[in-house]
Amino acid sequence: MKNRGSILLLVLVFGGIFFVLLAALADSVVGEHRYQNMLVAKATSFAIAEAGLEHYAWFLSRYPNDLTHGTGQPGPYTLAYNNISGTQIGTYELSVSGVSACGSMQSVDIISKGTPTGQTSTYATLVARYGAPTVAQYSSFVAATGNTHGVDFSSLTPNYA
Repeated sequence: MKNRGSILLLVLVFGGIFFVLLAALADSVVGEHRYQNMLVAKATSFAIAEAGLEHYAWFLSRYPNDLTHGTGQPGPYTLAYNNISGTQIGTYELSVSGVSACGSMQSVDIISKGTPTGQTSTYATLVARYGAPTVAQYSSFVAATGNTHGVDFSSLTPNYA
């Protein structure tokens, strides 16, 4: 009768160990789930911010001198971002400024901040500068004269005959 209750003690000890291991596993799974959600939110916010840059690049291709997004008011401008099925998955906020020289727009600086819906603490900010094409884009090599340091330019000379 001296061993009475010894099995109950073993069940309690091993049950406690099992419970501690199960709690640690559950905590690890919950932590991984939170981490994955954070990674998805970061990737989504980056994609939304990138969409904001692409949107304003499209807008500038149609209205090259409009830095007010058609509102006539200074920014920032907040627009909804929808997925392919039309559900809003976030917003992007655009701040636009331009550099003018000789009466024409030379470059446009755009700051796009993408935020997923329901996760205002997670956002991505992208900065881009879009520039006007230069005259060098339309240049061509016509002929070389003088010391060419051993380079033969004769095949590049156009035939005017």
